[in-house]
Amino acid sequence: KGQALVEEGRKDIWPLIQHCVASILDGQNGPLLEQLDHLEDALKARPFLARIEARAGRG
Repeated sequence: KGQALVEEGRKDIWPLIQHCVASILDGQNGPLLEQLDHLEDALKARPFLARIEARAGRG
């Protein structure tokens, strides 16, 4: 059952996270630490769950 959950996460959850991070970092070309600061600030303003729900039309 554990392996099935891992596979489900790879199939369903990671693509959502990847899309959220990519949309937040779109246009960011600075040093890695600046990009991480930008990502952190963006997630403070609007967490992953809110972004995923909005993408799914539930938020």
